[in-house]
Amino acid sequence: MRAIFAIAVLTALLPGCALKEAPTRPELLELAFPATIDIPPAWRAGQQPDAVPGDWLALFNDAALAAVIAEAMAHNLDLRQAAEGVVIAQQNLVRIGAQLRPQVNAEAGAKVMKEHNVGGTTDSTLAWASASWEIDLWGRLRSQRAAAAARYQATALDYDFARQSLAAVTAKTWYLTIETRQLVELGERTVAVFRELTRLAEARRKSGKDSDLDVVHVRANLDMAESQLELTRQLYGEAR
Repeated sequence: MRAIFAIAVLTALLPGCALKEAPTRPELLELAFPATIDIPPAWRAGQQPDAVPGDWLALFNDAALAAVIAEAMAHNLDLRQAAEGVVIAQQNLVRIGAQLRPQVNAEAGAKVMKEHNVGGTTDSTLAWASASWEIDLWGRLRSQRAAAAARYQATALDYDFARQSLAAVTAKTWYLTIETRQLVELGERTVAVFRELTRLAEARRKSGKDSDLDVVHVRANLDMAESQLELTRQLYGEAR
């Protein structure tokens, strides 16, 4: 009787211990976000920026800039080293690729053989050439060639990146130098104007038309313009 009662109690408790069903996607979104947020059914990637054209230097239409960049590339040691790395990687690719093909060695010869038989002696000539071919049964050479091709491609991309970077830095420095030189010219004209204003202010003070305060104010502007001109000249010297 007690056993029957225990079974009945367990049977009554089992429904309360049953696992609940997992929440659906709309229920999860409702719990995670407020109702004011509108979630699109599908996400769309943002627009990618346009790639820089390879001949971007021609867009400037500046022959002087092109000449300066060509000179910088011709005398840049890092760029030379990168170019040599491309040549070495290409040679390794050719060397490993050649191992996958049959190779005839530069070894050949001939030999005269004498055969003695009942009818007399017969001379025969035997010629030979040496050839070798490593069968790439396990794909070792193919893997090496793929790795060499990847290294060659990476080295070529590094070289192209170095060329583009050097050209970009040279172009930026070129136009920065031009801008700084123009600022120097503008500063020189500004100083000349304030010097003339100072001379006029001193003349007007002598005639009683301006006060000492007016002269001090004009001289302060002249000092400021001269200081700015000196700083601009230093920047121009560093940019050259």
